[in-house]
Amino acid sequence: MIYEDKKSECRKAEKMKKQMKIYNKDKKVSKQILTTLAILLFGAALGTFSKYLDYRQAQLPYLLHIMDERLDFHNFLGSFAPWILIAVCISVKSASPVRAAVNVFAFFTGMVSCYYLYTNFIAGFFPRNYAMIWFALTMVSPFMAFFCIIGNSSCRRNLELK
Repeated sequence: MIYEDKKSECRKAEKMKKQMKIYNKDKKVSKQILTTLAILLFGAALGTFSKYLDYRQAQLPYLLHIMDERLDFHNFLGSFAPWILIAVCISVKSASPVRAAVNVFAFFTGMVSCYYLYTNFIAGFFPRNYAMIWFALTMVSPFMAFFCIIGNSSCRRNLELK
């Protein structure tokens, strides 16, 4: 009789443990989705800000104009280097190679789409050849992020263990 009670308690504990795993997994997935959405919005904000600095350089608010004059933001954000650096940081901070690919793709999608939407609808022009370079970089970015995090030695060890 006592043995049966212990057996049923073990079953209940195992069932509860499985339910907790499912709950934690759901919680993890929702956190990943929120993180990806935050990265998408971050990319969109940076893309819009970058084009705003490019297009409205002469009409910037006083404080922003002084900061741009001293730090040369519009030229700095106009090159590939800062965007690649941000993408590498996102990739390295991601939990897995797949998450790195998704997050970096979300960042570039937000950044490039807002930059060129601003260019087309507010600035009134669309540099097609230059845009194609950025679209291609956006399409290749998940693969670069995936391999960037695979190159990280601690991640490589984790993949080998699985």
